[in-house]
Amino acid sequence: MWKPVLTDAESIRRMCQEASASDACVGVIVWPSIDMDCMNLNQAAHGDREFGHIESRVGVDRKIVAGHATDPRVVRRIAAWARAAVGRHTARGLRDQSLTAPAVTPAGPAGSCACPAAG
Repeated sequence: MWKPVLTDAESIRRMCQEASASDACVGVIVWPSIDMDCMNLNQAAHGDREFGHIESRVGVDRKIVAGHATDPRVVRRIAAWARAAVGRHTARGLRDQSLTAPAVTPAGPAGSCACPAAG
Protein backbone atom coordinates (compact mmCIF):
# COMPACT_ATOMS: atom_id res chain seq x y z
CA MET A 1 0.00 0.00 0.00
CA TRP A 2 1.59 3.26 -1.08
CA LYS A 3 1.92 6.10 1.38
CA PRO A 4 3.38 9.53 0.68
CA VAL A 5 6.67 10.74 2.13
CA LEU A 6 6.01 11.84 5.68
CA THR A 7 8.24 14.49 7.21
CA ASP A 8 6.99 15.10 10.75
CA ALA A 9 6.90 12.83 13.79
CA GLU A 10 3.13 12.99 14.35
CA SER A 11 2.17 11.98 10.78
CA ILE A 12 4.75 9.16 10.85
CA ARG A 13 3.40 7.88 14.20
CA ARG A 14 -0.20 8.04 12.93
CA MET A 15 0.67 6.17 9.71
CA CYS A 16 2.48 3.42 11.64
CA GLN A 17 -0.52 3.00 13.99
CA GLU A 18 -2.90 2.74 10.99
CA ALA A 19 -0.62 0.19 9.34
CA SER A 20 -0.40 -1.89 12.53
CA ALA A 21 -4.21 -1.91 12.86
CA SER A 22 -4.79 -2.93 9.22
CA ASP A 23 -5.32 -6.61 8.35
CA ALA A 24 -4.06 -5.82 4.83
CA CYS A 25 -0.63 -4.65 6.06
CA VAL A 26 2.05 -7.22 6.86
CA GLY A 27 4.84 -4.75 7.55
CA VAL A 28 6.20 -1.26 7.13
CA ILE A 29 9.48 -0.51 5.40
CA VAL A 30 10.96 2.78 6.52
CA TRP A 31 14.05 4.47 5.07
CA PRO A 32 15.70 7.38 6.87
CA SER A 33 16.83 8.71 3.49
CA ILE A 34 16.87 7.72 -0.17
CA ASP A 35 20.12 7.16 -2.06
CA MET A 36 19.02 8.49 -5.46
CA ASP A 37 22.19 7.28 -7.21
CA CYS A 38 21.45 3.73 -6.05
CA MET A 39 17.75 4.12 -6.89
CA ASN A 40 18.47 5.34 -10.42
CA LEU A 41 21.06 2.63 -11.04
CA ASN A 42 18.87 -0.26 -9.88
CA GLN A 43 15.42 0.90 -10.94
CA ALA A 44 16.20 0.51 -14.65
CA ALA A 45 17.50 -3.01 -14.08
CA HIS A 46 14.24 -4.14 -12.50
CA GLY A 47 11.98 -2.16 -14.81
CA ASP A 48 13.83 -3.28 -17.93
CA ARG A 49 13.61 -6.92 -16.85
CA GLU A 50 9.86 -6.64 -16.27
CA PHE A 51 9.39 -4.83 -19.59
CA GLY A 52 11.27 -7.61 -21.40
CA HIS A 53 9.13 -10.24 -19.66
CA ILE A 54 5.92 -8.48 -20.73
CA GLU A 55 7.16 -8.19 -24.32
CA SER A 56 7.90 -11.94 -24.35
CA ARG A 57 4.44 -12.75 -23.03
CA VAL A 58 2.68 -10.70 -25.72
CA GLY A 59 5.01 -11.86 -28.53
CA VAL A 60 6.80 -8.59 -29.36
CA ASP A 61 9.97 -9.06 -31.43
CA ARG A 62 12.95 -7.32 -29.88
CA LYS A 63 16.74 -7.31 -29.74
CA ILE A 64 18.73 -7.86 -26.56
CA VAL A 65 22.35 -6.74 -26.38
CA ALA A 66 24.20 -7.64 -23.18
CA GLY A 67 27.49 -6.14 -22.12
CA HIS A 68 29.11 -2.93 -20.99
CA ALA A 69 28.69 0.26 -23.00
CA THR A 70 32.48 0.70 -23.21
CA ASP A 71 33.01 -2.68 -24.93
CA PRO A 72 33.59 -2.05 -28.69
CA ARG A 73 31.73 -5.26 -29.60
CA VAL A 74 28.67 -4.13 -27.64
CA VAL A 75 28.85 -0.68 -29.23
CA ARG A 76 28.96 -2.26 -32.74
CA ARG A 77 25.97 -4.48 -31.99
CA ILE A 78 23.93 -1.57 -30.64
CA ALA A 79 24.94 0.62 -33.61
CA ALA A 80 23.84 -2.09 -36.08
CA TRP A 81 20.50 -2.41 -34.32
CA ALA A 82 20.06 1.38 -34.21
CA ARG A 83 20.72 1.67 -37.96
CA ALA A 84 18.14 -1.04 -38.64
CA ALA A 85 15.61 0.68 -36.36
CA VAL A 86 16.16 4.03 -38.09
CA GLY A 87 15.78 2.36 -41.50
CA ARG A 88 12.54 0.68 -40.47
CA HIS A 89 11.19 3.92 -39.03
CA THR A 90 12.10 5.80 -42.22
CA ALA A 91 10.59 3.11 -44.45
CA ARG A 92 7.30 3.25 -42.57
CA GLY A 93 6.95 6.90 -43.59
CA LEU A 94 7.56 6.27 -47.28
CA ARG A 95 4.74 5.87 -49.74
CA ASP A 96 4.73 3.52 -52.68
CA GLN A 97 5.03 5.94 -55.59
CA SER A 98 3.19 3.57 -57.91
CA LEU A 99 0.12 3.87 -55.67
CA THR A 100 0.21 7.59 -54.91
CA ALA A 101 1.45 9.12 -58.18
CA PRO A 102 -1.21 10.04 -60.73
CA ALA A 103 -1.27 7.74 -63.75
CA VAL A 104 0.29 9.37 -66.78
CA THR A 105 -0.63 7.58 -69.98
CA PRO A 106 -0.56 8.70 -73.57
CA ALA A 107 -3.92 9.73 -74.94
CA GLY A 108 -5.45 6.98 -77.03
CA PRO A 109 -8.22 7.12 -79.63
CA ALA A 110 -11.46 8.73 -78.50
CA GLY A 111 -13.44 6.42 -76.22
CA SER A 112 -10.52 4.10 -75.48
CA CYS A 113 -9.46 3.29 -71.96
CA ALA A 114 -5.91 4.18 -70.88
CA CYS A 115 -6.06 1.80 -67.90
CA PRO A 116 -3.91 -1.31 -68.55
CA ALA A 117 -6.15 -3.48 -66.34
CA ALA A 118 -9.23 -2.71 -68.45
CA GLY A 119 -7.50 -3.22 -71.80
